[in-house]
Amino acid sequence: MGQPEIQRTPDTANGDMDIDIEILGRQRPPAFASRWSETGFCFALLGSILMAEFFVSGFHIVPPPLVEELDIPRTSQTWPSSVFSLITGAFLLPFGRLGDMYGGYLVFNIGLAWVAVWSLIAGFSRNYMMLIFCRALQGFGSAAFLPGGIMILGKIYRPGPRKNLVFALYSAFAPLGFFI
Repeated sequence: MGQPEIQRTPDTANGDMDIDIEILGRQRPPAFASRWSETGFCFALLGSILMAEFFVSGFHIVPPPLVEELDIPRTSQTWPSSVFSLITGAFLLPFGRLGDMYGGYLVFNIGLAWVAVWSLIAGFSRNYMMLIFCRALQGFGSAAFLPGGIMILGKIYRPGPRKNLVFALYSAFAPLGFFI
């Protein structure tokens, strides 16, 4: 009377689904209209991790001229470079939670703006206490945009080779920022 219905085994059904996921994981996310917009987005996020690591390691070059200029006491010379790492490490989890509550995009952008403002103010420091204060507040911004960036990447990219590549690049830019 009719054709017999094809029975699928669970392996066959999962195989079809795996193929679909694999294809979706290789495609450009729908959030990007072109390859250029995706590339620009990736460079913005990769630049944020590079900048955060540079603020940790690159600042060790700056203190010798600042010691003379701002009359930093010998006992306080490590604070301008250390306070940034201290604050960033202490506030990563709370800002990650804020990103979960209000969205990674908002927390990421506020963190970047915060770092930019306090970097500008730190450039006009008149004494070492002001410099330490500004560096501490820069750490809050870094603690905000680091988990926010990972959240944005995780939401935009589907599981697959494309997401793996972007996360690998994000991870690779941290040591790159440290050595620049």
